[in-house]
Order: sequence, then structure tokens, then C-alpha cells
Amino acid sequence: MQHSIENHTTYYTNKKSLEAYIVDHHIKSASSLLIQIFSAKTDQVFISTLLCELTQLLPDAVIIGTTTDGEIMNGKVSTGKVVLSFTKFAHTRLKCAALRHVHNECFENGRLLAQQLIGEDTKLIIALADGLHTNGEELLSGIASIKPKIPVAGGMAGDNLKFEKTLVFTKDEIMQEGVVAVALESKQLRIHRDYSFCWQSIGNEMTVTKVEKNRLYTLNNIKVVDLYTHYLGIKPEEFEAGIGIEFPLIVTHDGLNSARAIRSREDDGSVMMAGNLSVGDKVRIGFGDAKRMLHQSQKLIEAASRQPSEVIFVYSCAARRYFIGNEIEAEVSPLQAIAPVCGFFTYGEFFTQDKNELFNQTMTIVSLSESNKSKTIAQTPKITSKIIKSNYLSTLVHLINVTSLELQEYTEALEQSYAHNEMLKERLELALLGSHDGVWDWNIAEHSLYFSPRWKEMIGYRDDEFANELSNFEDHVHHDDLERVREYINKNLYAKTENCETIYRLRHKAGHWVWVLVRGKTLFDEKNHPVRMIGTMTDITEQKKAEALLLKRKKALHQQAYYDTLTRLPNRSLFMDRLEHALIKAKRSGNKVALFFIDLDKFKHINDSYGHLLGDTVLKIVAKRLSSSIREGDTLARLSGDEFALIAEEISDEKQLASLAQKLLELIEEPICVDELQLSLSLSIGISIYPDDASQALKLLEYADTAMYTAKENGRNTFEFYALEMTTYALARMRLIADLREAFERDEFILHYQPQIDALQNKIVGMEALIRWENPKTGLALPSTFLPLAEETGMAIEIDKLVIKKAISQTSQWSKEGIMSEMIALNISAKQLEHQGFAKEFGAAIKSYEIDPSRLVLELSEARMIKNDAHIIEKINELNALGIHLSIDDFGIGCSSPSFLKRSAIYQLKIDQTLIKDIPQKKESIEIIKAIIALAKSLDIDVIAKGVERAEQKACLLTLGCVKMQGNYFSKPLPPQEAEVFLREHLSIISKNE
Repeated sequence: MQHSIENHTTYYTNKKSLEAYIVDHHIKSASSLLIQIFSAKTDQVFISTLLCELTQLLPDAVIIGTTTDGEIMNGKVSTGKVVLSFTKFAHTRLKCAALRHVHNECFENGRLLAQQLIGEDTKLIIALADGLHTNGEELLSGIASIKPKIPVAGGMAGDNLKFEKTLVFTKDEIMQEGVVAVALESKQLRIHRDYSFCWQSIGNEMTVTKVEKNRLYTLNNIKVVDLYTHYLGIKPEEFEAGIGIEFPLIVTHDGLNSARAIRSREDDGSVMMAGNLSVGDKVRIGFGDAKRMLHQSQKLIEAASRQPSEVIFVYSCAARRYFIGNEIEAEVSPLQAIAPVCGFFTYGEFFTQDKNELFNQTMTIVSLSESNKSKTIAQTPKITSKIIKSNYLSTLVHLINVTSLELQEYTEALEQSYAHNEMLKERLELALLGSHDGVWDWNIAEHSLYFSPRWKEMIGYRDDEFANELSNFEDHVHHDDLERVREYINKNLYAKTENCETIYRLRHKAGHWVWVLVRGKTLFDEKNHPVRMIGTMTDITEQKKAEALLLKRKKALHQQAYYDTLTRLPNRSLFMDRLEHALIKAKRSGNKVALFFIDLDKFKHINDSYGHLLGDTVLKIVAKRLSSSIREGDTLARLSGDEFALIAEEISDEKQLASLAQKLLELIEEPICVDELQLSLSLSIGISIYPDDASQALKLLEYADTAMYTAKENGRNTFEFYALEMTTYALARMRLIADLREAFERDEFILHYQPQIDALQNKIVGMEALIRWENPKTGLALPSTFLPLAEETGMAIEIDKLVIKKAISQTSQWSKEGIMSEMIALNISAKQLEHQGFAKEFGAAIKSYEIDPSRLVLELSEARMIKNDAHIIEKINELNALGIHLSIDDFGIGCSSPSFLKRSAIYQLKIDQTLIKDIPQKKESIEIIKAIIALAKSLDIDVIAKGVERAEQKACLLTLGCVKMQGNYFSKPLPPQEAEVFLREHLSIISKNE
């Protein structure tokens, strides 16, 4: 069957793989392309980067996305991944909207969303709302107030049951509190929707006695938290929202059962539900019957297989994934046989039919097709699962309900007559056999104590091995727990608690400790004196081990997620979170917050020279030194590589910040000793201030970064406060970097050639190749405008290679034409000389153009050559071995020693033009030039003067003994064509003279 709707779904790993996937599957940018993102990651920086990549690759597409509690990709279920779904419609228009919640006005946002999206041909709205702040029922009611029966699908964002932060987003918005949606408009689009619920009510029916929309206070006039801790056997402090997801409240409205999950716990003991409840509603605690769920889902699959379907979106509840466990994939994978399937696990599912409904604990599907024809399926897909073949869960639920009823009957009987106690004890033990609990019975009136055989078995004893005596019992209680056990008994004996419950440790016969959960109740006589205590004991050792392991893993995961593994400092994610909190606190208090962006100067050189292992050691030492200087309450983090950042809260003035910055600089200036090496380091620091510079965290970080780069521009080992003009400079700098990269692609770099003249004989002795940039935006650019930035960004090496290639090629051509046999001088950077394999590459280029290497002169600046004396000499010797000459450019302004010149076999010294411009007027410059010429003659080194502009400069140099010159007096740098004319004219003059 020809598909009108095309769907492709994949996991996102990185941009390169994403680009390849889009190309391989012929996904084209279009306004009818819907991209849904289902992300396990809640890192806003990651999501922002992903949105930028998608927008760059598919700029016309409509994008909506959400964080999840699990992802569905082509019928496969995953956790911890990012799923991208690309759905291309042929006859459907897409319209997208995003709204932030203001004062939690979910109903009003629903109305606004509907007004923005719903048109005459709107067939469906897919809505994604945050999972911690949105009242889903109010949102759907708001949509219905504009168009009552508009179909709505989707759900509420998750965060893997952390209940800390959920996000929804479009290409333009990322929100923690809000809703994003897309409307599908079409006359041809066919929609099939269905859902599978099947959660079982267990325990007693309860009545809602106090509620405000979705804020529930009491059931049966008892706080909700107290009821859950009572029925589920947990401490009040252990109650968290995840319990309310796994055990929701089941409420019936208009004959339709739906679940209301607990979304968060409030300080006053009330809870926030995912949807609304009303006073008088009857509810029971819900329990997931996995077998019934899968049976119901099989019916859903069979119904879907009879409908036209080209793509299926699944929005299923997180609780189903936890209850069904590893078999959850069996519920969704058969749908893949009908059409491509994708979706996510939510904190609440949207479903509308005859009325708008927010579901929890439900799997909802929406099947779409632009064709009327159903896909021919040879056999209806079947759910294959061990759960379907097992009666375990349904039997367990039945056992729980029956046992609850019987226990209630037993308790009433105990209170009516002591004569039934033994019978009730026996029946209670039988009822608890399935759960393997032990029974204990303390007859206070008769001073007798009874432990059931199962109770004794839990701690390794046969029935006849353990005496039913209180002293024996206390001997086996862990000494750290004994006082609490006595307190627990006394509270119940003197009616301070209606029921008693505690956890403690008992010594096993083998010597180890067994964790037990003990519940009990005291019976009183007509005078209200305690006469009997009876209860149960459950072995929870494995649960405790699991909890300890889980806590350990949680701590480890927290450390990995929020701390740098090398320095143990907070990482970027934790840093941004703390910065957001610091700004919120500062906004309330009216204080200021400063952000320091700290970068190690030239740290890359340490890694390159000594290896990353030593570099890591240096980073740890730096982190320790920086940490020692910050105040308690401030945050130091490692953002990446050699970049650190510091949050300083409650600052008074810039003087305080300047003092701190200077202290940090001085700390790092002290030499660092590692493996007998003494390393000198420095910092560049940029500082931005809230609210003076910005009120948003990302902007503060950006501005501090910009200020840091200004500090580097100003010589490093300093700090700079952010100023507005820095942003303008930074933007210009970024544009120039981008233009430089494009210049390579467009071949905009050219060479001009300036003659080098023997002024005594008035003849050409060489040409110097000089780089120029034909910038289409600004015109011809000189090297001083772009080479410093090229060196900083590493592009200088590529520019040098280009100069070498073009200069050698041109020289080879002129040589073959017979118009030039003189030297050709090339400028290269010191970084190029340090580059591994440069000499070998240069030699290969010379060989390919068949040019005599002795005609080549490589010019390096004096200041840069002497920074790495020994290494530079080694590289110079490699080039000399090839027959290539080396010249020191700008000579006379650095500090080169005669020994360096002698050891490095330098061919030529080029006198710096700053000395030339002052002659013959300035005597000091003349004396320096004399000294240079004398030094060169003593070492048998050639000399040339550059920057000769006037006749008197030429005459003065000839008098001093320097005959080789270069400058505009003889000729300005010429494009290749003009340089060729100059060479031919010079050749013609020589021929005439001969």
C-alpha cells in the first residue's frame, strides 16, 4: 500500500549520526514535517543544543518535545535514551503553539491554546505538558470550552520518577511550567484512538472529605499521607510522589474508572493530584493487575489492526512500566506490525472521547492515516508474555482483598470476646502463610509470650529451640534498637498510638542480623487496662539490602551526574542549577551575585608537551588551590577542560570582587611541582554581575566568558569586568572566525610579491611572498587584521600551508618561463615550525614542484623563535638538512643571543622596519643597525633591511654596509600578474646592460 504519511524514528546519539540518518532516509525540511522528541535527559543545555541541530538541519519542520519516564521507538521500550520521531504528512497542515503557566492558570492556557490552534479542519491536537505543575484536567477543560469534542492526545512530561524537573519544548521554547501542542489540519486525515486501563481497586472504599480541585487534603477526614503510610506500611518521612504513581487512587465518574496519581506532597500533609477530585467522590487505592492490563491491550491491538493506519503514537503511563516491568515491551511491540510506533511514558495521559479526560496508569494510542485503505495483515499481532500465562498477580490481589476483609472481621471478634483469641490467632497465621509472615502474641494478664513457628524460623530456630520468654526475645534484639523497641511497646500499651509498627534487627542463630518489620495492636479490658498484644513480623532483610544498594547507586549516580570525576568539583549541570538558585535568592533579597569565568592560560601546551596524565594532575592541584580561597556558600565548578567558574553570592561592591580575583591570580602564580617538573601557570578571569550585567543565568555565563577572552587579549594573568562593548567585540570576533573558515572554502587568500633588491648593483636578489585576503565584504585585508586571530584559533597552520603551496607553485612557473631564478622568501608561524612532520611535508611539496630548495627562505619572527630555543633549533636543523634557508624576521627588537644564532645555522637576519624608519635622524637606531651588521658578518650571516621607504634611508644603509633592501621605495607588494611584469622589465634592463 502506498503511504501518504511517512514516519522514521531513531535514537539520538550525536549530530554526525543524526545528519547521516536524515540523509539516508531522505528526510526533507518541510512545514508538514512533525518532529517529536522524547528525551530521558532533563539537561536544558543538552536539549537546547539538540533543538539547534534539528533546526539547522530541518529549518521548516515543526518540533515539539518532552522529557520522559521511558521512551518507545519502533515498538521498543528504552530508558535513559533520546528518541526522535520524524512524521511527514502529505495532506495535513501543522500548527504549533507554546504557553507558559502564569499563576498556574491551566484552564485559561487551555482556552488560549485552543484559540491559537483550532481551525475549521482541525482533526487532532497533540499536547505535551510539564508533569509537576500542570493541572491536566483543567487544561483539557479549557480546550473543550472552545470546541467541546476536539480530539486531544499526548500527555504530561516525566523525569524517571525523580519528581524534580520536567520539561516540554518547541524549537523556540524550553519550559518547566507550561504546555506545547501541535494541531493537525486536514480533510483527509483519519484518526483512531483507544486506551487500555485495567487497574484494580483494593482495600476499603474511602470518601473525599476535603479537596480543592487537584489539591487533596483528607480522605475519611484523615490526611492522605497518614492513610498511605498506614496502608502501605511506610514511615511518613518515607512517603514520596513515586508511591502515589505506583498506588494511585481509583475514582469512578459516569461509569468510567480512572486513576488519580499523586504528583507531589505539600508541607501541610496535603498532596497534589494529576487531576481534579470532588468532595464526596468514592475512591480506593489502586493496584496494577498486569495480566488484565495485557488482556485489555490485546483487544486494543485487534481494534487498531482493523483501522487504516500509517503511524501510531503511544502515550502510556509510567506506572505501567514499573508494574509490568520487563514485559512492558510486549504491550507495545505488536503495534509495530500495524504501523511504525513511537511515544513515551508519561505522568498523565490526555484522552478525549465523549468528554475530556485526564488518565493516569493508562496506555493511550492515536493511529493516523491519510488513506482510507486498511493495511492487510496476515495475522492479528498477539501479545506474548509470561504474565498472560500466569495467575500470580490476580491471585495476589484476591488474596490481599480477602485477607483484608478477614483481618477486619478478626479484629472485631477479638474486641468482642477473649474466648476467640486462640482461634483468631490460628486463622491469622493461615491467612498470612502466603506472605510468609510470623505471628507473636503477648498475654499481659497471664505474663505469657507466644512466637509462631514461622516467627522463629525467620531467625534460624526450630519451634522447640527458642524459648517463648521476654528476656530471650530482648537478648536477640540489636543493642542499638532495644530502647526503640521498648518505647514502641509502651506507647501502644498506654494508648498513645492506636496501632504500633516498627523496624528493628534480630540476631539470627547463625550470628548475622535479620531486619524485621513488626506490626501489632493492644487489646484493653473494660477498665481500659492493656491485657494483650498481638501482631505480625515480616522479614525485610532483602528489602533493606536493596534499599542500601539503591542508596549507594543513587549517591554514585548523583556524583557522576553532578560532579566532575577528576577534580570532584561540581560540573556544569550542577553549577547551572546552583546559579539559577542563587539568582532566585538574590532577586528576593535584593543582593548581587558575581560569576567568575576562569581559564588556565596556555594549558594546552602542558598537555601537548608533557601528556594528559600530567595535565590531569595539574588540574587537580589548580582545583584544590582555587577551592581553598572561596567563601563558604560560594560554588566553584569545573565546566570543561581547563575552564572553571565561581559563583560569589551576597557581594557588596566591585572592590571585593577585584580583591578575590587578584587572590586567585596570586594562588596560581606560585609554581606547581609535578614529577620533578616546575611549571609556571597563570589565569585569565572574566567577571559578570547580577543584576547589573544580566538577569539570566546563561547570559551571565556568556558575558563572563566574553570578559575572560578580553583578559586574554590584554595579556593574560589578569581579570576583567564585563562591559557592554565586549559583546560587540566578541560578536565581531566570532564573525571574523567564521569568515576566515569560509575564506578557505572559497579560496579567498592570495599572495602578493615584494622584490628584494641589491641596492648597490640595483638588481633583484629575491621576492617575498606576502599573504592577502580578498574579503568580499570588506575588500583586500592585510595580514595584521586576521593573522593574530588565525594563530589563536589554530588556523595559522593551514594558512602557512596555503602560502607555501601557492608560493612554490608560482616560483616554479616563473622559473620554467625563465623570468626568475632568485630566492623566494616565505613567512611561517612558529606553530607551523613546531608542527609534527612539517619538514617532511615541506620537502614533499618542493619535490612535487621540482624547485631547488636552496632558493627557499623561510622567515620566522625573532620574538617567537626564542620562546622554545632547543625545540626550534632542532626543527631548523631538519630544514637545513633539506637545503632550505632560515631567516629571522623583525630582527633587532627581540633578545636573540649570538650563541643561539650560531647553534641554529641561520642564513639571514632581516632588520626590523621600526629601526629603519628612524634613520638617518636617530643615532641610537644607527648604532643598533651597525651592531646587527657586525654580528652578522662575524657569524657569516646574510643581512637585509625591510621597510625602506625613502632615498636617505637607502643611502644610510649603504653607508653602514647593508646592500640588500626591501620596501615601498623599490616596489610595493604586487599581485602575481604585476609582479611578473616587474620581473620581465627587470630582466629586459639586465639584457640591455649586457
